[in-house]
Amino acid sequence: MNTIWADSLLLAHRWWVIPFGLLLLVTWGILATSVIRKCPLASGFPLLNRVFLISADMQWLLGVLYWVTTQQWQSSIALIAFRHPLLMTAVWFMFRYGNYKMKSRESEEDRIRDGFAYYLLGGIFTTIGLVQIL
Repeated sequence: MNTIWADSLLLAHRWWVIPFGLLLLVTWGILATSVIRKCPLASGFPLLNRVFLISADMQWLLGVLYWVTTQQWQSSIALIAFRHPLLMTAVWFMFRYGNYKMKSRESEEDRIRDGFAYYLLGGIFTTIGLVQIL
């Protein structure tokens, strides 16, 4: 594979983590505030949540494209080559499932609490995934 293409994917994946992380912190912060104060979510939260999920999709897709184009599964360090992609795929599912739970719950309090829990778990495992590759 063209090394410029692979290097560009890696660079995009490394830099996209900044807006993704900031959106995660803001989204989780709003959910945490609503859980603590027991108040409904702001009217702009669905748009923020959608932008956050799109950024999570982009981060995951950039990582998958890099992993496939560079054939990371053939790496000499096989454990790391599989651990990070599998963990990040699980994180991506956590965010998506948390979003599903927020949309499917009947009461507003349950929606906020479920979103808070799944996004918190996703953030913790994202941090673990970042630390393990540094």
